[in-house]
Amino acid sequence: MRPRWIHFVLLVALAVVLAVVWGRGRVLREDRAIVLQALREALGPRLPAASRAGALSSTEPTLYDKDSLYELIDGAAPSDRARVLGLVPLVPRLVLRYGFGPVYRRRQRVCWTSDRGGVQHDGATAVVTDASFEAVWDIIRDPTRVGEWSHECVGAEWLGDATEARPGARFRGRNRQGMFRWGRVCEIVSSEPGTLVWRTVPTKLYPDSTEWTLRAVRVHGATRIEQSFHVVKGTWLEVVYARFLPAHRERTAALTRDLERIGELAVSVQRAN
Repeated sequence: MRPRWIHFVLLVALAVVLAVVWGRGRVLREDRAIVLQALREALGPRLPAASRAGALSSTEPTLYDKDSLYELIDGAAPSDRARVLGLVPLVPRLVLRYGFGPVYRRRQRVCWTSDRGGVQHDGATAVVTDASFEAVWDIIRDPTRVGEWSHECVGAEWLGDATEARPGARFRGRNRQGMFRWGRVCEIVSSEPGTLVWRTVPTKLYPDSTEWTLRAVRVHGATRIEQSFHVVKGTWLEVVYARFLPAHRERTAALTRDLERIGELAVSVQRAN
């Protein structure tokens, strides 16, 4: 059994943490009014009004949130940002930058990205390559070549008697993300010149299903490569996936790089031939 004095120290530490959290929240609420007043005095009519009242009232700070205060300098040029911050007294300036700023940026990421505690459900991206349509299509029409260009799928093999992409044909993909390894059975939905569509097959272990589309399109002497996905069947395990596979929260950049690798591979094959 642990000595009693350790329990006492832990309780004291917990009390200190709770006091700091409570105090910080109270200070931020009070400083919001201070910052708003300083900005009003410095910016005058250029400060977006939360109400029609011309003067700062006791209730007006509650009509502004941390976002509406910090957005005044978000994305501004360095010179404009320095000018605005220079007009505000030291204490409100520090609160605005280091108190409200992190909260604003965190909420901005939540608002404009799909990172809301789960995985991304829909996405689409595209690139243009100098490779010919035939060279690109020869790569994307064969799922067993996915390991040559995918950032996550390291390989795939046909199942049963399947040897090519046709509706109903199945293959197993092998994936790797960080320290995790897993496999998924996939089924071809449709395959026609320039477009390949497949879906992950739901199982007891992986009850979700996502439909993927790869497309090659001729454009002015080049080839446009498009990729999109849509989760057609979700699962409560998405929270777990997002926790251990954070790359699945926002996949656009990684999938775009996959398409760029397809283009590079197609160009190299075309030159070799």
